[in-house]
Amino acid sequence: MNILFISLHVPNGINGGAERVISGLAGGLRQKGFTVYTLSFDDPAVDMHQHFYVPQGSTQKDTIVYISGIMEKYAIDTVILNETGYRMLALFRALRKCDSRLITGASRLLIERHHIIADFSYVLRWCVYSLKNSPWTTRLLKMVFFVPFVLLALLRSYLVYYLFVSMSDTCIVLSSAFIPDLRKKCFFMKIDDAKLAVVNNPLSFPIEEIHTDSKENIVLFVGRLDDSGKNIFEVVHIWKRVTCDKKFSTWRLIIIGDGPDKQRMEKLAEKKKLTNIIFMGKQNPVEWYKKAKILMLTSREGWGLVLTEAMQFKAIPIAYSSYSSVVDIIKDGQTGYLVKKNDRKLYAEKLSWIMENWNDLSNVCENGYQYVQKFSLDKIVDEWENMLLRINK
Repeated sequence: MNILFISLHVPNGINGGAERVISGLAGGLRQKGFTVYTLSFDDPAVDMHQHFYVPQGSTQKDTIVYISGIMEKYAIDTVILNETGYRMLALFRALRKCDSRLITGASRLLIERHHIIADFSYVLRWCVYSLKNSPWTTRLLKMVFFVPFVLLALLRSYLVYYLFVSMSDTCIVLSSAFIPDLRKKCFFMKIDDAKLAVVNNPLSFPIEEIHTDSKENIVLFVGRLDDSGKNIFEVVHIWKRVTCDKKFSTWRLIIIGDGPDKQRMEKLAEKKKLTNIIFMGKQNPVEWYKKAKILMLTSREGWGLVLTEAMQFKAIPIAYSSYSSVVDIIKDGQTGYLVKKNDRKLYAEKLSWIMENWNDLSNVCENGYQYVQKFSLDKIVDEWENMLLRINK
């Protein structure tokens, strides 16, 4: 079986969680005997094994020709789309349209992976972010027509899901908890059970023995610095509440990642007069996972890979209970801590409590470490192999 993973960004260990997942899955499936290629829309800057990237400046037509050429040359029979944005939708529709013309008689199994099932609150948050970051003329129009703007965005999100699901041969969701969400989003169509598959995301890094005695007073945030999707300003607001208490003066908040809102996040931290928050930029987070005692997550995710990554290094995760699959990872009080969605005060109180009592929470560290073993790359690759063989019968 010849497989092509398509994603916006280069699949490696430095980019986001989705890219780390593709990198791991591609390597694992190759070891199983599959021929796996990857394709991204940005230049990896270094040679990568069996990886292609769409040349910068390519039109949509150029992109389709380029990808079609790869599919024909390498006899690709399974395409796995790892994104669900509007740009990918146009690509997906074009590939599906020209699919039968690529290689006569060849199968084209277009599989699409759902990361986040966008509900009204998610769409509303995106609209507010878009409003705040638009040029003043566009911002004025969006303010005047804000209700129609939100309704249009919501309608577009329903349409996007409908088109992706209807054109996919198989839809992979990251948790069984997302299946009801997906059915609600596509309420106007019947989704055959056989079209759905559930496969969790694997751990990004090899499992190793971790000793907590080397941990430092570090709270960690790892992610793309984009407030529209990651709710990153919430991290700063919560940290301000926590560090008002001088007993936490030896603690640091380490930010790993980069993105369009990095400067705004830095300015917010400066405005809040926070000196114990350090921006480290984009880098491999492994060494920081090993040092950190706690990991913060404030966003709505499809899976929340940073949670399982933190747990495999015995850092205690704390997150808002803002998306369905988070309960697949965090068992509240056992493998980490969950806070009611958008309750900033409660989040700060719970984080403070964990920081103060961390030395007595070794059982939570160990429970989390043991729990995430079931998400090891080997086990998840086995699930992918079984799924691919089943749907290709």
